[in-house]
Amino acid sequence: MRVRVRGHPPSSSRDRHPRVAGRRRPPASSGSVREAIRRIWLEEPPWLVRDGVVALIIGLLLLVSQLWFDVAQIHRQETLENARSEHAEQLENLRFVRERSSPRRLGRPFQEFNLHGQNLIGLQLAGADFTGSNLGDASLTLSNLRGADFSSADLSYARVNLADLRNAQFGEADLRGAAVNSVLRHAHLRDADLSRANLLSADFTDAFLVDANLTEANLAESVLVRADLSGADLTGADLTKVDLTGAKLTGATLFDICYSDATKWPKGVRVPDTSSHCTDVAHID
Repeated sequence: MRVRVRGHPPSSSRDRHPRVAGRRRPPASSGSVREAIRRIWLEEPPWLVRDGVVALIIGLLLLVSQLWFDVAQIHRQETLENARSEHAEQLENLRFVRERSSPRRLGRPFQEFNLHGQNLIGLQLAGADFTGSNLGDASLTLSNLRGADFSSADLSYARVNLADLRNAQFGEADLRGAAVNSVLRHAHLRDADLSRANLLSADFTDAFLVDANLTEANLAESVLVRADLSGADLTGADLTKVDLTGAKLTGATLFDICYSDATKWPKGVRVPDTSSHCTDVAHID
């Protein structure tokens, strides 16, 4: 006979290991998740992201280089086009000027012409109007420019040798470094810049050079009889064998000038007794 013993039923495996209160794993916090993501993407990014960033940087560098090259190419092209356009303008202006070269009295309106570096040798251009024109480095040797107007014109480093410039107007003109070995009788050169100009043997008889800049100009053997040099700056100028008879030098600066025994001074100028070349100062009474 079987005897059934009353008691507790056999315990299952779950019952054999009962849960202990308070030992459940807490869910991960949002801060730790963000920290994990940051570590993965920044400290050890996936190869796809890493290579993608490198490729993006290289692409941007190539794009910038291409843009820089394109801009430089455009700038060079514009420079060439501007040079061609300027040269074409100069040639057209030169043609226009030469067409009006004549002993006859013609209208010669050459205001603000660009004739830089052009050949104007031997032209008949009496009374021409070159106001504000660019004649820098141009050659006007042997030209008839009597009564021409060069007011405010650029004649820097121009060659104007053996030209007829009687009664010409050079008010506020730029003649720096120019070679002007010509006849400038009664010429008007107020406020003109003749610094370092070569004026060897030029004839400035009765010329108006008030407030002109003649610093370091070569005036050797030139004629300045009755010329008005009031307020002119002749600092460092070469006045060797210059004829200044009757010239006005009121307020003129004659510091560090060069002169010789053959230099003829106007009355009122007291020069040193010695015949040394390059004095410090010539005194004006």
